[in-house]
Amino acid sequence: MPQVSVYKDMFDIKEIERFLSLAKKSRDADQTKSNFVSAEDATYADVHGDISVELDDNSIFNTWVQWHEFGNKTFINKKQIPDDEKDEDLIFLSQFRRKIFDAIDTIYLDYVEEWGEKGEWPDFPAGDWVINAPYKKVISQNPTLHYGQLELLAHYIYPDKQDAITLHTDSHPHRYGQPRNQQMLTITIYLNDDYVGGEVEFLSNNEDKLITYKPAPGDITIFPGAAPYWHAAKAVTSGNNKFFFRLFFLWQDPGSKEWHDGVKEHGEEKWMKMFEKCFSSLGCQVQW
Repeated sequence: MPQVSVYKDMFDIKEIERFLSLAKKSRDADQTKSNFVSAEDATYADVHGDISVELDDNSIFNTWVQWHEFGNKTFINKKQIPDDEKDEDLIFLSQFRRKIFDAIDTIYLDYVEEWGEKGEWPDFPAGDWVINAPYKKVISQNPTLHYGQLELLAHYIYPDKQDAITLHTDSHPHRYGQPRNQQMLTITIYLNDDYVGGEVEFLSNNEDKLITYKPAPGDITIFPGAAPYWHAAKAVTSGNNKFFFRLFFLWQDPGSKEWHDGVKEHGEEKWMKMFEKCFSSLGCQVQW
């Protein structure tokens, strides 16, 4: 799958280890209780449970919340630490956050230079959507393109499971045409490999086989969020939790004519229920 790229050697391993140690302390100290939402419900209804919110401190970590049955997660916020901050750990976290976003910018620019014009992309974006323009230029000229929030995710240990996440894409076809953010690119940054299992798998349609690799600390993957880029994650069966960053490159879908006609005829609440019933039954007559 040539459009799935892995970047290496962009971080100092000692800094990754220090960051991960501080992240684990943040998670252990955060006793926030959050609601469990199954992966199936999240897919059908697009409800992902409680939102990770900022804490009343200078930390870059938001509250930790449940991530389906897979594990838990937090968002990395954009708080600026005070100029007179004395806590060396907070200073380090702020500096490392900057390195993460610098790496993402570098990778994005390199990736779209390679694949922006010749790559395989979904056909649902309309209008002035441009994948092959530099990120900061795109943001200034086209407000429908933007990066989502930077998430820090942890996979739980499941000794008896084969897959943590089965084959899927990050941009769900049943949401096309709905006014919402659509995932166009997925970026992941892996922080550790001291666990058994946890490999990443991609389904190669060209060769009709699974391509499997176990990320090393510091590995960064980037790939299109829509079909045919089906991917999965094997379960972590022993050792430590698997930690990684995830960020989606998003296109703000204004919604199709069919969607807005449906809202006008039925009302948004009823139309959404019809929409969800259609997808869950796989037999409706609604056309998108």
